[in-house]
Amino acid sequence: MLKITFYTDKKCIIFAKTKNVAMKKIFVFSSLYICILSFSNVFSQTAYISNYGAYSGNTVSAINVPTNTVIATIPVGNNPFGVSVTNDGSKVYIANYGDGTVSVINTATNTVSATITVGSSLYGIFVTPDGSKVYVVQWSA
Repeated sequence: MLKITFYTDKKCIIFAKTKNVAMKKIFVFSSLYICILSFSNVFSQTAYISNYGAYSGNTVSAINVPTNTVIATIPVGNNPFGVSVTNDGSKVYIANYGDGTVSVINTATNTVSATITVGSSLYGIFVTPDGSKVYVVQWSA
């Protein structure tokens, strides 16, 4: 189980409960405008968080949930927002609000394998269960 708490001072705290372990704080982001998280698959121990905002460096954080550590900081497009992961856990798709691109992250290497230009103001993204299609939502079209 996962719980994300947002605070007015732009702080995001992630709490997790694992098998036979009580809810505990696993990570704190202190200068974010938004914190969007997705696991690489249902049984995964890695969470992917888009770091949106002027101070985030346009990155995605890969977090090892059991050890509460960032295992990779992945450079992506401008103002990453939406996060979606394929069911097999092999790819993470990031909707980059600021430059209208989608970054495709290879989870085996935690690097961007492709950048797709889509349109302006992207904020939502969804991968179909079979991984054959990716839908992107724009703030305004």
